[in-house]
Amino acid sequence: MEAIERQERYEYVQVKPAPVTAPKWADMSGPQREAWENYICLWTWRAVESLIALPDFNPSLKAIAARLGISLTEAVEAVEGLEFIGIIRRTPNGGIIRSTMKIDLYAMQIPHREVARSQLLISAEINSRILDFENVRIANFVIPSSRSTIKALVTAIEKYILEAESDGLKNPEEVFGINFAVASLSPAPKQKLETSND
Repeated sequence: MEAIERQERYEYVQVKPAPVTAPKWADMSGPQREAWENYICLWTWRAVESLIALPDFNPSLKAIAARLGISLTEAVEAVEGLEFIGIIRRTPNGGIIRSTMKIDLYAMQIPHREVARSQLLISAEINSRILDFENVRIANFVIPSSRSTIKALVTAIEKYILEAESDGLKNPEEVFGINFAVASLSPAPKQKLETSND
């Protein structure tokens, strides 16, 4: 058993840098599109994917459900779905390992409406799970600015999140959901073209 576990860990270390090679959205079959829609729209799928990185990860479906506070059905659907799209795979002794550490969703050319819908759904569900108010930071800001400045801000936030993920993988303890949104509350009206009969 120990030899098998050592081999699986060695194999995991060798395999994890490989990216998932997914077809472009336009070339996907119906089941593939449905699975990738679930991946970007259901936080449970990505939570299971991240949970595997924790040192105390238990691959039991019941344990996964209990750790994330989801139903057993949701845990089963997440594991089977992640396996279907090639992000995870099961090992001979019943374990679960990640097949990749990088997924380029942009290269898949997913329609913007699908991405936007997923972000709204995930944001609402993550916000509804904020129960540990002593250890969470919640803030809203309404400020005057420019689109170029806000775009730079979003880029910086995404950079810090990726750095936090990279650092967190060295000694992960929990799985966190992070969401932020920026919306123009006073978009400039489009300039109306004046017509004249003169």
